[in-house]
Amino acid sequence: MNWPSCRPSITSHRVVDDSFAFGAIAAANALSDIYAMARARLLALNLVGYPIKTLPHGLLGDILRGGAAKLAEAGVTLGGGHSIEDLEPKYGPGCHRPGPS
Repeated sequence: MNWPSCRPSITSHRVVDDSFAFGAIAAANALSDIYAMARARLLALNLVGYPIKTLPHGLLGDILRGGAAKLAEAGVTLGGGHSIEDLEPKYGPGCHRPGPS
């Protein structure tokens, strides 16, 4: 099986005030990109930028729980992820999908 590079879809602007909903919306956005390419979904890796020194840690947990819930709803396996410290919250799962063999 050929594994093309990850196609992340990162949401950096807060479209809602609820952190759980923000995570769910960002995950749904990433999944819609995969569906638009008519690809099967298989595995997602969380990509996070977060100002850990200025925002409560609980908000990050809510964002990640919201994303995980949306990925689970779609039947996508969450395989881990990467994070960096950033000036504003950014989140999006990079969805890996099988490519042409």
